[in-house]
Amino acid sequence: MTGDNECCRPNFFLIGAAKCGTTSVASYLDQHPDVFVSKPKEPNFFSFEPGSTPMCTGPGDPQRLYELLLKYSVTSPTEYAALFKNAEGKQAIGEASVRYLYEPHTAARLAGYAPDAKLIVLLRDPVDRLHSHYHMNVRQHIEPLTLADAIDAEDQRVTQGWGWDWHYQRVGLYGKQLQEVYEHFDRSQVLVLFHADLQQQPEATMRSIFVHLGVSPDFEPDFSRRAMVGHTPRWRGLRHLVRDENLVKTVAKRVIPSSIRKSFVAWSEAQNRQPIPQMDRPLREKVAAYFTEDRQHLAELLGKSPPW
Repeated sequence: MTGDNECCRPNFFLIGAAKCGTTSVASYLDQHPDVFVSKPKEPNFFSFEPGSTPMCTGPGDPQRLYELLLKYSVTSPTEYAALFKNAEGKQAIGEASVRYLYEPHTAARLAGYAPDAKLIVLLRDPVDRLHSHYHMNVRQHIEPLTLADAIDAEDQRVTQGWGWDWHYQRVGLYGKQLQEVYEHFDRSQVLVLFHADLQQQPEATMRSIFVHLGVSPDFEPDFSRRAMVGHTPRWRGLRHLVRDENLVKTVAKRVIPSSIRKSFVAWSEAQNRQPIPQMDRPLREKVAAYFTEDRQHLAELLGKSPPW
């Protein structure tokens, strides 16, 4: 890789799955004195051809989707190497791009670049993962459909080339994805953990990750710094009004001071935030059935049943 510094090459990757606690784990890892995590944490380098321009097809303006989803992606080998230039002296050097587990070509690319790398995989009940992912998209105003309709539309969206951000069910096919990883990495290099354990036993979960990476397991991160808590807007239109470009926002920029606008945005978002509602039972049962076969595949790969 052009511009690569051998002493600062990444030697671990937190590869997913999305909405399974990877942001929290990356933040805990970053606190460890012997660990270096890139900034941005999700450069997505192995998701794209070197030197390419990342693009995303989905609902709405392509430029807005880029700003929301791909702005921090890195495709230049030199720029990717530069993300780790300050990692000298660290034992574990890595990044946390959650696209890597889902996209089938990335395991081969990772193995070609760092065949001895340690991989970390976090998995969550795929129904809960899907539900959280959907509401994140709603929160970002990039999901116009109801949950049921979005699930029904997935095949059509995939056919139309929509990005993985709307592959709600497919992203939860962990057995298929992990099989791909095991075809390129020895199982001893891959640590598979569960979101439920991270929630219920964060100390033990992080200790197992530290051991896997070969750094001191005695370090205890500040677990109060939880990275992301799921929520959804009470009124979609209000979030669109204060966050997205529109006539009202354009006029407000001209007549209202920036400090007042920022205060209003913060206040309105706080008022507009609510916990993610539970999924309707019939829909949950329908979605759970979709994952039945893959769950068995995952259990066979892991040698144990996942906790869902």
